[in-house]
Amino acid sequence: MCVHLFCFLLYLSNVFPFFMDFIPGLHHRVLSNNIKASEFVLEEAKEHEATLDPSSPRDFIDCFYIKIDQDKDNDKLEFIIENLAICVLDLFGAGTETTSTTLRYVLLILQKYPKIEV
Repeated sequence: MCVHLFCFLLYLSNVFPFFMDFIPGLHHRVLSNNIKASEFVLEEAKEHEATLDPSSPRDFIDCFYIKIDQDKDNDKLEFIIENLAICVLDLFGAGTETTSTTLRYVLLILQKYPKIEV
């Protein structure tokens, strides 16, 4: 329910941005929270860049940096630091939402069928 409310508020902010200033709520903090999260991801990315070993990537950030090095002569520049922050935040958000939805569904099933043992 909270996700649907957030999506509705996001829709309202895109359609009627002036109207959102008059609606009280936590949506006023969304932008500042997104900026803080992006700053955190960029700090982590800088630490990864300092210890990057192209022959042994540790995670998504290392693979992204390797791709940045491979495509630095490309004119399209899809692999840039700003896109790295957006991708990492999208992956984190998708994983968090998927996990919480799965846990909620499992708990509802266990509540509905209490005699079933796992």
